[in-house]
Amino acid sequence: MAAVLEVDRLDAFYGGFQALFEMSLSVDEGEIVAVVGANGAGKSTLLRTIAGLMKADPGQIRLDGSPIGGDRPERITRKGVTMVPEGRRIFPSLSIEENLVMGGYVGRAGKWDLDRIYDLFPVLKERRRSPGTILSGGQQQMLAIARGLMANPRLLLLDEISLGLAPVVVKRLYSVIPQLRDAGVSLLIVEQDVAQALAAADRIYCLLRGRVSLEARSEDINHQDLVAAYFGVQ
Repeated sequence: MAAVLEVDRLDAFYGGFQALFEMSLSVDEGEIVAVVGANGAGKSTLLRTIAGLMKADPGQIRLDGSPIGGDRPERITRKGVTMVPEGRRIFPSLSIEENLVMGGYVGRAGKWDLDRIYDLFPVLKERRRSPGTILSGGQQQMLAIARGLMANPRLLLLDEISLGLAPVVVKRLYSVIPQLRDAGVSLLIVEQDVAQALAAADRIYCLLRGRVSLEARSEDINHQDLVAAYFGVQ
């Protein structure tokens, strides 16, 4: 199966502080890949670098075999990579529908439009004229995901979508993930809830202090090995 995303020996820095060390991973066409690890492991830094928000050498990140490392974020979005950031970050002054329209500003052709979004998340249709701030935390996360889909991504980056949400809400959010894959979207998910990541993903990468400490198919993961990789213990 062809790789949609390839990350090859990626280094990332905040000023003089190195956050990622020669990190390599891939996401194949139609695959759901999860990245887990403790706070400070480098998970969000990885997504931010892929999305163009942090510097990278061109060849360190490739989309469908073409280098995108170091491209501007809007250029990467136009090529088909969209990031749903941690904390949702909806536009508080805009209505729900205006937030969605903003997600499609790049004009990338594809299957996702308002009708399809409203089929996926009916609550957004019911309240589309209202400001996004009236939504609950889980509904705001739906809006953030829906806004990302409006860019018609080939690869969707999801950063901590379960953070701060009740388990029943997390279950609802993750129930749409297979539908996104069926619609032709590959996914790279950063998640602190390891059990949820294992249930949702085809493959798992565990990060430890900016390095990949474990990579395996979800069904092949040994609990003891995962704990060791997560905490850095033998």
